[in-house]
Amino acid sequence: MSLMEGFSDLANLDDKKFDDILSEARALLARYGKEWTDHNITDPGITFIELFAWLAEMEMYYLNQVTDANYKTFLKLSGIHLLEAQPARVDITFENIPDDKDNPLDPIKAGKQLYTELGAEKIVFETEEDITLIPAKIKSIITTFDSKIIDNTKANEKEKIYFAPFGERAPKGAALKLGFDKSFPEKETSIETSITFELREADLIPAGIH
Repeated sequence: MSLMEGFSDLANLDDKKFDDILSEARALLARYGKEWTDHNITDPGITFIELFAWLAEMEMYYLNQVTDANYKTFLKLSGIHLLEAQPARVDITFENIPDDKDNPLDPIKAGKQLYTELGAEKIVFETEEDITLIPAKIKSIITTFDSKIIDNTKANEKEKIYFAPFGERAPKGAALKLGFDKSFPEKETSIETSITFELREADLIPAGIH
């Protein structure tokens, strides 16, 4: 990917062509050369204007041939350095997980290859750590504060509906309680359970006492 692909409006420093430059020069003759009345192509002065217009078009062309190496050098001179190449990271959602108590799922080991399709291209990712899938779904979402209990289960199920997980004023001692449709499996060794929350704050009321 070219460094300037994300700045397509800056990639072309000037898009004027020969005819554009020549037309602008002809238009300026009435202002700066009122005694110049012969604007035909046979006039030597017009020939010079055409020559300079051609030279200007060539200069603009070469200016637009700045390579990625040039841009990187400019950024370096400005104290901006590119980050080292890093692998892309994504969140993965597993659906339709089989729920069989007699045949529990084996952990997905770190380095397991998973892929997604982008058009005809297949993009491969690898898991970063061991994962044990638990076929449990959220059954209830309860907010408690100041001896109050608020059920946010329905609000969580609807799109474009938000709720304050710790109440509008988030007082000290407020809690968010999640209930699942089944107990997590018990094992002899402790298993760390990870839950991911997506916070959408763009359309919320201004931050402050919340």
